[in-house]
Parts: sequence; structure tokens; C-alpha cells
Amino acid sequence: MSEPLGETIASDSQVLEVECHRLYGAPAFGSFVRAACPSGFCQFAVVTHVSTGPFDGNRVVQAHRLAPGELEERKPHLTSLLRTLFQARVIGYGDDNARVAGTPPLPARLHCFVYPATAEEIRAITASPSFLRPLVQTPNAPLEDLLVGAIRSAQEAWGSGERLVAWGKYLARLLHQDYVTLEGVMHRLSPAPMPAYSIAPAPSPSAHPRWEKPLPLSGNGKRGDRDPFED
Repeated sequence: MSEPLGETIASDSQVLEVECHRLYGAPAFGSFVRAACPSGFCQFAVVTHVSTGPFDGNRVVQAHRLAPGELEERKPHLTSLLRTLFQARVIGYGDDNARVAGTPPLPARLHCFVYPATAEEIRAITASPSFLRPLVQTPNAPLEDLLVGAIRSAQEAWGSGERLVAWGKYLARLLHQDYVTLEGVMHRLSPAPMPAYSIAPAPSPSAHPRWEKPLPLSGNGKRGDRDPFED
């Protein structure tokens, strides 16, 4: 089993807030994590926000003008004053027997250890495209980047793009009123080559029909069908 990333310090039915055991040790934005509760019941979530700051919210972080390696060497106490946090949107739950996408019946307990989700766990949660629904509903998150990151992580777990079409169709229904975001996600996941443009020669005037037609004039004689615009 991999080393835990951290432990939950706040949780509800939708969001996990995790404090990392190691400073700057957060998982990647858009990656999948697992909160392992003592009962064996796990919750699966996608990372939506990462931050590093002081433990004390009233403390002001100041620049020291030292290189990163030199900063830890000359001021080792600083690492004990800072912490790295991340938030993750809950998308599924289960145990060793079954894992499903959806909202768990109870939130994760506090101080549950949080681990990176395995490829097997990710495949089980993302076998149905419904895992995308809670991500689309995530507030205060860069939606396009979140969806791209999560789908790429899921695609890596599958080892191929076999599920990409199903995810794309489901996402098109979820984002039917947000075409700009949908287009951005689809373009970044499978960018199409730009078409080759060529400048065609200008058509000759004879290639187009005349817009005006002769106007018949009433009257007798040979000039009854004369077009007045040809004079």
C-alpha cells in the first residue's frame, strides 16, 4: 500500500478537506484519491483545490530572498509553521467488494487517512460516466481544467481511450447549456488538426447570375419588352 497523502480535517457528503502529512506533498489537481475509513468503507474523490499557507490564519508570510534549498537550511523552523491543504470532490464510495459512483450515505470520518486511488479503483468508479456529474456541479473551481484533469487521470488508469466516447457523450448532455466549456474540454482532450486553408482565385463575373432581371414594360410595339437599364 502506498504512503498516505494526509488525513481529513473536515468533511461532508460532497467535499473532503485534507491536510497533507508532508509540506508541498499534495496530489495533482484533477487526480483521484481515496479516504480510507476504519470500517473498511472508502470514499473516492477528485482533487479540486490545493493551497499552502501558515497554520495561523493571522500570520503574514513574508519573502526571505533565499533560494528554496537555502531557505530550508537557514530557517528550518519555517516548515513547522506552514501546511499544505487540498480539497477533493466526492464522486463515489464502496469497499473491496463493490465500488460505485455517487454520493456516500455518510461523510468520511475526521482523521481518516487519504491515499492516491489505484488504477483498479479508478476504473471501477469511472466505468459509468456518472462520475462527471458531481464534478460539473463543483462550485468555485475552474470547470474546464477540472474536467480535463479528471478525464485524463481516468484515461491513464484505463490505459486507453476506450471510455472517452462515452464520457464525451455524457458530458455533452451535462453541458448542453455551456457549449464554450464543452468545446474547450473536447478540444484539449482530442485536439483536431487545423484544416489547410488555400486562397482560391476570384471567380469571374460571368460565373454568377445577374441579380437584376429585365423588367417588362406595358405598351404596344416592339419596345414593349425593352429593359430600361440597358439604355
